[in-house]
Amino acid sequence: MSIIAITLATRNWLKKKNLDTGGAYYDGDSQGYISTDFLYGAIEAAEQTILQSIETFSEKEMLWRPYPETPSTGFLIWHVARVQDVLVHKYILEQPEIWSSQGWAQQFGLPLDETGQDYTGEQISHFEEPPKSELIEYLKATFRAALRSVEQLGADQNTLSNEKMMQSMRYLIILNTHVNLHAGSINYIREVLTASRETPEVPYEAS
Repeated sequence: MSIIAITLATRNWLKKKNLDTGGAYYDGDSQGYISTDFLYGAIEAAEQTILQSIETFSEKEMLWRPYPETPSTGFLIWHVARVQDVLVHKYILEQPEIWSSQGWAQQFGLPLDETGQDYTGEQISHFEEPPKSELIEYLKATFRAALRSVEQLGADQNTLSNEKMMQSMRYLIILNTHVNLHAGSINYIREVLTASRETPEVPYEAS
């Protein structure tokens, strides 16, 4: 599912809930905005869901994929972190992505301008996953940035324009939706590997 599709789905959901006012995310009862505490908790929970899912994964299991053109867990972790990096730094904090500013792209040997979004099956099949520990480190860094953006949003709530508040809230909701979407895929891979009783052979390796 593309980010555009997620954006449209989120907007439609907000309209159904009478939360998309064309300005701020108004809830009708509190001070006008969806609680930043709620967003903070949702993002924290999403991070724990991902990390717990891969806690026992070996390097071999991080590479495993059922078919050559389907993503591995390693690819999904990278993709989640990259999209989160872009949404948080470029669109909310308006800062350089840590992918480039902190040298992650160079460390992983991957392109500066790619996130894995809309990758073709061929691109996925040739993706070379970084080591698990490094993927987790980058993922955690993007989650720290996401939580920092929520804290900043709460601190600046009374001074931000309605439009800026609405855009930031929307990006954070998209971010959380995107993470949980792929967390489901990772959990499914974990269930397949667990049910197999032993790690299946990796039939398709990046080349």
